[in-house]
Amino acid sequence: FTEIPAKNNLKRPNYETRDFSLQNKSLKSDFGEDLKCAICYETIYNCVILDPCQHNFCSACLTQYLKTSENCLKCPSCRGNIESLKKNLLLNNLIEKIVQDLPKLQRSKKEYKDMDNKDLISKGYTILPEKNGVYIGFASNDKKEGEGKFIYPSGNVFTGFWKNNKREGKGTLVMQNQNIYEGEWSADILKYAK
Repeated sequence: FTEIPAKNNLKRPNYETRDFSLQNKSLKSDFGEDLKCAICYETIYNCVILDPCQHNFCSACLTQYLKTSENCLKCPSCRGNIESLKKNLLLNNLIEKIVQDLPKLQRSKKEYKDMDNKDLISKGYTILPEKNGVYIGFASNDKKEGEGKFIYPSGNVFTGFWKNNKREGKGTLVMQNQNIYEGEWSADILKYAK
């Protein structure tokens, strides 16, 4: 058992003389780069985080990526598999505060409005991994509900409407062998084909 001296010789930084404000030039430039979306290269707006890679994007940018990219189950930054996505409220709140203090990071009101219109993630658009494939689209209580796309492990893809986790309404099933079944679905069964 050794006795710990009452005073140690550790030198602590003098925080009273350091400038941690957002007006500090080095902090300004660091924040600007770290808070950019890897899709649009602008300051992140309505931040969404991917799991497991933890990359962050604008919700509107990620919505468009998920709807249009053939590699939509891969992160746009690292190309790792996407298992889920969710709002990153902590980072979003931090970004909002920083953008208020740094006008050069702000977008125009029109840009914000356009992004709000494109943002489907805030309205329930998500990724639902399942044992028989992955769903990308609107969901409620972890059930497919509304317009979406289901990618089966075989490579078959259904794009259309869902109700209570079943294909319901207009939809198209594209088989890996390029056969296409398009028409009206009811309770997960193709009722009418074009």
